[in-house]
Amino acid sequence: MALMDSFNSFASKTKDLTEVAKINMEISTYESKMRECYMKLGEYVMEHEELINTEDETVAFCRKEYADVKEKIDADKMKIREIKNVDVCPNCGAEVSKENQFCPKCGQQIVRVEPAQPKKNVCPKCGAEVAEGAVFCGSCGAKLATAAEDNIVDTAEPAQDGTETQNKN
Repeated sequence: MALMDSFNSFASKTKDLTEVAKINMEISTYESKMRECYMKLGEYVMEHEELINTEDETVAFCRKEYADVKEKIDADKMKIREIKNVDVCPNCGAEVSKENQFCPKCGQQIVRVEPAQPKKNVCPKCGAEVAEGAVFCGSCGAKLATAAEDNIVDTAEPAQDGTETQNKN
């Protein structure tokens, strides 16, 4: 009989432990859903600035931290796109090879703005690139205009005797 009581006690404890494990699993599921709600709520509030009390120090700190982290994520995503040689379709968000003119997913034309190239100094005679501040072209020897000469304005004013005089400012 003692053996049977021990077995019944063991079975009861096992049943209780199983029930506790099920309830703990349910609690974990609910907590996961709560975290998901917090995340959605936070994203919504961050996207709708008018809902935020910007005078609150904690809110101001969190907004600044959020903006800093978002900027870093965006910079890293840009680095990845550069490595992969792709852009992002402005219509559907798909990755588009820089060789493509249209998005392969939605057909949107991809308009790329090339970064402005720094102005190069070139020889007006032969077109060769010349160093900043050079007076003569290293390729053809032509005299190059300097910044000071570019600012000189020739004006012809009639002299009192009817001839023209030339002034250089």
